[in-house]
Amino acid sequence: KRHTTPELIASLLVNKYLYHIPIERQMDMLNGGDIKVAKTTLHNWLTAGINSIDAAYEAIREKVLSDNRLHIDETTMPVVDSENHCTRKGYDWGFISPTNRLMFFTRMNGSRGMEVLDKQLKDYKGLYIQHDGYGAYVNVGERLGKKIINIPCLAHMKRKFVDSISNHRRKAEEGLEYIDAIFHNEKTYKDQNLEPYIIEAKREIELRPLLDAFKKWLKEQVCAAGFFAESNIGKAITYALERIDGLYVVIKNGLLDVSNNMAERTMRGHAMGRSNYLFCQNEKSAERTCKIYTIIESCKLSKIDPYRYLCEILSRKPLDGETWDQMLPSNIKFA
Repeated sequence: KRHTTPELIASLLVNKYLYHIPIERQMDMLNGGDIKVAKTTLHNWLTAGINSIDAAYEAIREKVLSDNRLHIDETTMPVVDSENHCTRKGYDWGFISPTNRLMFFTRMNGSRGMEVLDKQLKDYKGLYIQHDGYGAYVNVGERLGKKIINIPCLAHMKRKFVDSISNHRRKAEEGLEYIDAIFHNEKTYKDQNLEPYIIEAKREIELRPLLDAFKKWLKEQVCAAGFFAESNIGKAITYALERIDGLYVVIKNGLLDVSNNMAERTMRGHAMGRSNYLFCQNEKSAERTCKIYTIIESCKLSKIDPYRYLCEILSRKPLDGETWDQMLPSNIKFA
């Protein structure tokens, strides 16, 4: 009962954090056969397994922060507050490297404050970050004394217009026409699998006029008689106008996106897991979930089997002449 194998630990981790099978259910599955194991033992195995992937986690984090562009998002992870007999809302941050096909989650006592972002980006070697426009991102470059270019997310702008349809249909649909035209334009580039330099040339001809027209429309709405900034449509228009200038950056770099959807998709597995087990028992447990989700989501981005990867890194360290860089999900060669 005190000893297990890397394969069993990998199976328990993948079942819980990828397939969202609760520990109680996994215990029933094991106890239904010849194995009789206590819930405490399973939790101990999970804890030991996640603690043993620290080196892989740090290697992934270092590689992500070496990219020239990052997608960043935050998601909630409640933690039990034992003193007050309730759960306390906290946040996990996700940093995604599209170039390296890797990502990592991090957490600082559940904070959503700028100190979390600053701690991670002080090691950032790149130039661009894309996000939802949350205030902590705005002056991060100035706070760290380095050049960081913020790119807004067109999908978040669209979401606010969609939310306004029920109360302000005509104006909301007008705004959505501009946004959908931009998304349609970008989709054609992806569908054709164009090289970045071709995308840059096409964006100069096709995207710039679309952005100019949308910006012009936004300004006209703000200056129109009767504009009420606190209405749903007013908030959508103001939000978009405050951020649209940042989208012009993508014209000169064909690798950049107009939306932060990559981060949204990558965070989805974390959110699905949270909806299953609802909260973590303490902060240390929440930090461990960041590490295991880092491994699982990086494997998914690199299109490799998380179970196979966990079996590999749980069973051995880098061999002589091998580095953790070679054992990253995006680089590993299985026997």
